[in-house]
Formats: sequence, structure tokens, C-alpha cells
Amino acid sequence: MSVAFSTDKSFFEDCFQYTEETSLRILKATTNFEELHHQSFDRKGDHHYDHWVCSIVVSLGEAKVFIESHFRSRTARKIAAKGLGIEQDSLNTSVLIDFMREYLNRVMGDIKARYQSDEVEVSVPQITPAY
Repeated sequence: MSVAFSTDKSFFEDCFQYTEETSLRILKATTNFEELHHQSFDRKGDHHYDHWVCSIVVSLGEAKVFIESHFRSRTARKIAAKGLGIEQDSLNTSVLIDFMREYLNRVMGDIKARYQSDEVEVSVPQITPAY
């Protein structure tokens, strides 16, 4: 696989930074929430109630990229309602889940384009409760 850019960073560092920037850019563009920001995930926190994980994997030839998005229902509902232009109260759970899956699909598509991947092997985004 050849990459059409040069960088002083390792592939891992470049991919991690690009993924972080892309995920935020896509979410801001989808929702018009400019105040969104990344928050480091505290693995030692209490995640027994209302904590969800959406994940996806894509092959980039010799490397695979795995992305997880951690969220609470209340936060995801607010973001999805804004992105879909509907009231939070009328947003059912299946639409919320579809929104989060589509969000990760868009992030992964952008990553594939960045690294000019022609791999067709991409997982379906999975959403599971953290508990």
C-alpha cells in the first residue's frame, strides 16, 4: 500500500491524530455543535449504568484501524436530535443507534480515503452496553 503524503510521524501517530481530528470534524459538521470536544476515556470509571460503546474496524492493507466511541444515552440523544433536526423526545432508540453507527461509518470512510485504501473489508459498527 502506498500513501500519497509524507510525514515525520509514525503511521500509528499519524493515524491516531487523524482519526481524532476527523471524528470531531464529522460530528461538528453533522450537528452544528461547535462546542464539542474530545474527552479522554477513563477506563477506571464506573460504567455500569448508561454507558455505551460503538466500535468499527477497517483494514488498510497491512494495518487495521479500530475505533471506539463511548457515549451516554443522554449525550448521544442530544447530538443525534441536533444532527437529524428533530426533537429529542421523538427520537426512538433504534434511530439513535443508527445515527451513532452512521457516524462511525463516515469516520471510517474518511480514514479509508486518507490512506487511499481500496480494501473492501470493513466491519459493521457494533453498539453494546459497557456494562
